[in-house]
Amino acid sequence: MKMELSEVIKELIPVWGREVIATPHVFIPLMEKDAFGGNRQMFDIFNEILHLGYTYNLLRLFGDYEWETKLANYEKNLCYQLNSNFDEHLIKFVFHSIARGIGLLNEPNRNNPLGDFDGLQIDEAIKRVIASEGKDVVLDLRLLYILDDNHAFIDDSQAKQVLHTMIELGYTKKLVDIGQWNKQAQSLYTQFISLQEVKKKYQKKQELISQIFQSIADGLGYR
Repeated sequence: MKMELSEVIKELIPVWGREVIATPHVFIPLMEKDAFGGNRQMFDIFNEILHLGYTYNLLRLFGDYEWETKLANYEKNLCYQLNSNFDEHLIKFVFHSIARGIGLLNEPNRNNPLGDFDGLQIDEAIKRVIASEGKDVVLDLRLLYILDDNHAFIDDSQAKQVLHTMIELGYTKKLVDIGQWNKQAQSLYTQFISLQEVKKKYQKKQELISQIFQSIADGLGYR
């Protein structure tokens, strides 16, 4: 069975040291293990991540109490720099694989009770994650990573983008802070869709946005 990129990185670190991930020498063991499976784009993305300094930046996040915020910013900036040449999903896959391989992010547990979300409605997937991980999971991008790792967005990439924006702009935190599904909580939806950034990115997606707001509220046990 072919090893995933993150698993190959994890295996080479005891031999080569974690710092090898920030040097071109990393390609020697990666190519020996066929870590890219013949996918030239994955190789090129990894090369860009290395030469743009992101692998070095990832190493510096160990022990940094703001690592999650910085990791999310690195990902956002990286996608901005590379998405004119590469598929955004593949960029994030390679970036997350590096972060997992060096031990910054946990590997998704293939046998975890969450199961595979492929084919599951996004609202059900969100409920399942909150039930398993607790309400604090909605406060940062960990919710997005868990959903993505379990294939929740295969047929609904727009939902992923909406949820990412909600988390980044602090609207999931506002829901948690309110603590119930009342008029104040419901008004968050109106506030969110009134933002210029949201209007520009998600035209005619009010129904999807409403669904995600309600899914988070359901998962938190508010409704």
